[in-house]
Amino acid sequence: MLTVDQAALMMKIRSLMIYRLVETGDLHFTENDGGLLLVCLDSLEAISHQPQASSIRSALREAVD
Repeated sequence: MLTVDQAALMMKIRSLMIYRLVETGDLHFTENDGGLLLVCLDSLEAISHQPQASSIRSALREAVD
């Protein structure tokens, strides 16, 4: 499990986009007892290996610029 910031660095996108991917159900996650959102590395890697992953990252970057 990764923090949102770690996941964002790995995907080279902003943290806000990780939250959006969680909200849309594209990433699996859990919250710890303190309320910290943790992202599943397997689901993050699955997204990054999809053929459209680079276009997803580009679209997500453009959405916040």
